[in-house]
Amino acid sequence: MLAKEIKVEQNINFPKRLLELAKVQGEKEALVWLQGVLTYAELAKAMDFLATGLQNLGLKKGDRVALQLLNAPEFVISFYAILRFGGVVVPLNPLYTARELEIIMADSGAKALITATPHLGAIEGIRASLPEFRHLILTDGERQPDRILLTDLYSDGILVFPEPDENELAELIFTSGTTGRPKGAMLSHKNLYSNACLVRDEMQISQEERTLLVAPLFHIAAQTAFLNSTLIQGGTCYLLERWTKDDTVLQTIQNQKITYFFGVPAMYQFMLASPSFDNYDLSSLRKPFSGGAPLPVETFNNWREKTGVEIVEGYGLSETSPACTRNPYLGTKKPGSIGKAYPGLEVKIFDDQDCELPPGQVGEIVVRGSNVMMGYWNNPDATAEAMRNQWFHTGDMAYADDEGYIFIVDRKKDVIIRGGTNIYPREVEEVIYRFPGILEAAVIGIPDQAMGEEMLAFIALKNGVKINLEELREFCKQELIYYKVPKHFVILEQLPRNASGKILKTKLREIKTMDQSGPN
Repeated sequence: MLAKEIKVEQNINFPKRLLELAKVQGEKEALVWLQGVLTYAELAKAMDFLATGLQNLGLKKGDRVALQLLNAPEFVISFYAILRFGGVVVPLNPLYTARELEIIMADSGAKALITATPHLGAIEGIRASLPEFRHLILTDGERQPDRILLTDLYSDGILVFPEPDENELAELIFTSGTTGRPKGAMLSHKNLYSNACLVRDEMQISQEERTLLVAPLFHIAAQTAFLNSTLIQGGTCYLLERWTKDDTVLQTIQNQKITYFFGVPAMYQFMLASPSFDNYDLSSLRKPFSGGAPLPVETFNNWREKTGVEIVEGYGLSETSPACTRNPYLGTKKPGSIGKAYPGLEVKIFDDQDCELPPGQVGEIVVRGSNVMMGYWNNPDATAEAMRNQWFHTGDMAYADDEGYIFIVDRKKDVIIRGGTNIYPREVEEVIYRFPGILEAAVIGIPDQAMGEEMLAFIALKNGVKINLEELREFCKQELIYYKVPKHFVILEQLPRNASGKILKTKLREIKTMDQSGPN
């Protein structure tokens, strides 16, 4: 039986909601950052001006526009402006290598890229290999023939934009795949807006909310659960460009009277480890939220002991917009659990035959509801595999207790979660295999107190070959974003395999050996 459909404003979308709020609370602060402020009226105007300029470039409804920026007002303006003219947002990590960027730009068919000069290195070397790519748009720098400044696009000759259907594609979120190539999760306007409403209602977000955004906006969690859930309710978002290991976040919470904050477990651990933690006034922060990786029970308990406030732990995926479950904000929280399904969503535990399992039995988490993606872009086989029998299969293994709280025990796939970021070993292994002299490679995750998991790469060499492990590390750094570079490398004579020749990662996890390469 289907769950009751969540009540969401009919055919609403983020640009439409922003325009409504600009009329009723135009002078209210929408975005605040170190150098400035944008009110709701100013944000709505900037959205319309940029949407007009993008359309004047020849971009039209359905065109993909890549957005590669750190947390900055230009990201927010561009995000809404792309949706406003009917485009599709393709968010990208600014630290992608040329190889990673080329794969996503080519697959998405993005016709434009909005980025900043510090991130130009990757795109400049691959432009010729992207036949559909037309416009390089920069938020800073000098005018050049092959580049467009974002501010030059702003046009006050505002066009009439058609209302998008709630089931139309709004965003392509590319996730690492077990095949080594990222897959584009297709999220509709309804997927995104309904999910933001779920989080808004659960966390009781109000117009007085002051949300701190330090988690990267190119990740779906920061977009939906924090930026959008705050702005659709008329609250204020404070933008920090990126996370740093100093006390910047603690200082910002204190000085800006932050009420709502999202961080992966590693962020909470770094904050708790600060020698000055007890000196900060964090009394305004009533809604700390954690996701992206399992929250250690010790971290939950330490935060509650020091602040008197319990961290709300949630679970989700790019394919689910992302929120699926949460420990109730005002209800019973069970440390070590990812909580229960949000109202209106179905989250169950299935066996390999897609039959629901009783409490206590381990199976795969499956999800059904308004949050589930439309499918994978240009990948019908992967869509069919993930969306079997109308349920999205997450690949995460878990059990539910008698009250419906879910506890993750393992991952069906080999995904490694480092600091809240998913890393699929196959992609890393393929890069290692390209290094001269490598016979075989296997990457696993190992426990790490700060990051949750770190990567350990086992390698075997071709006969008679010797390699410099530091040279291998540097090769990986050139081909992979920094967090995908293994922290440890170990050389074995041969990797353990089963009778069919498959490398046995279970055996590798049992190996106790000293790291031969040293940390990054």
